[in-house]
Amino acid sequence: MNSAGANDEIIVAPGTYNENIYIGISDLVIRSSSGSPKDTKIVATDSSKYVVQIHNGDRITIKGFNISGGKHGIGLEGSTGSTLINNVIHSNQNFSIYLANSNNNILINNTIFNSTNGINLVFSDENNISENRVFNDTIGSSTHNIFLNNSHNNNLQGNTVSDGEYGIAMRYSNNNNLTSNNASGNKKGIYLTLKSSENTLSGNLANSNSESGIILDNAGSSNNLINNTARMNSNNGIGLANSSNNYLANNIVYQNSKGIYLQSSASGNILSGNIVNLNLQGIQLENAGSNNNLTGNTVNSNTNYGIYLVNSGNNFLLNNVASRDNKGIYIMSSSGNKISNNTLSDTITEGITFSLSNSNTLSRNSL
Repeated sequence: MNSAGANDEIIVAPGTYNENIYIGISDLVIRSSSGSPKDTKIVATDSSKYVVQIHNGDRITIKGFNISGGKHGIGLEGSTGSTLINNVIHSNQNFSIYLANSNNNILINNTIFNSTNGINLVFSDENNISENRVFNDTIGSSTHNIFLNNSHNNNLQGNTVSDGEYGIAMRYSNNNNLTSNNASGNKKGIYLTLKSSENTLSGNLANSNSESGIILDNAGSSNNLINNTARMNSNNGIGLANSSNNYLANNIVYQNSKGIYLQSSASGNILSGNIVNLNLQGIQLENAGSNNNLTGNTVNSNTNYGIYLVNSGNNFLLNNVASRDNKGIYIMSSSGNKISNNTLSDTITEGITFSLSNSNTLSRNSL
């Protein structure tokens, strides 16, 4: 590396190299000659440092390596336009890939496992993170497979994340697009918190997580959750807490404990066109705020309630369809709600029930 200059291409023959590599120049390609990580390995000499550190170097490509044994695997600090492709990065103490103040980079088709944090972005914008596989042998405490911190306008597409406490997590991060990712087998599949706003989650799978599938907890507003599937999560399929003015549309949520769950002053959210079937509870608002609008949702064959409001007032239930639930729409200790133009059929015990609830408006429903 000491002899490399801009626009050089370094081709590395198969073998195991015990090194810590520092890159401080731009316009450089480093690739394995075979293109396969299985036979070209870089193992850290000093386990307290990066295996590969790129510092203020732009347009660096690293391709086809097996990288392990450092405090961090690959670090980009102040790097723009770099590409990490087809690497296997594993068994590092903290981060496998770490981006700090690094924008417009591409991370594609990397396999990452057995690190506390897989891919970590801090103050890093407009990066493309696609088709990576991130996992651990066992679920550890505070492990993040992909983590965005104060990072905006990033695109996460087609990644598979499993066996972490958090599959994909973000805080203080806005305007990110999460598309067609698979977050399964984690504690929490996809988790947005701490004022993360205006993010779009579309076409993601959040299945078989030991807590919840998709969670907005103290998140910001104007997040769009569209066409996602949340299935067989032990707690919530999709959960919102202290998160207001978000849009949930056309999601498929089934075989969870609670299908869609709004709590803790979640207000002004729109739930439209969601299919919520075969859960213990279908759509539940508990201690939620006001002006949540549930319109055109389908809740079928939920064990207890199709739509259940408790301690949640001044919300709108309009044009929903509930069938084969034990109880169709159940309103408890909730006032000022409007329940109109809903269709209920084949409920097992009750169609629409009010308990300890005043000043609700009930009109034009079909039972």
